[in-house]
Amino acid sequence: MIRSFVQGEEPYIIQSHYAYYNKEHQFDLSFKQFIQAYAALR
Repeated sequence: MIRSFVQGEEPYIIQSHYAYYNKEHQFDLSFKQFIQAYAALR
């Protein structure tokens, strides 16, 4: 589902993307750390 971003949802978005990519593509925790660092820059 695509919808507008709502301020304050960052932790949920980061966790849900990590969970998906970990399950489907076996990405490790470094992926979540990368996304957190990227989100901090925005």
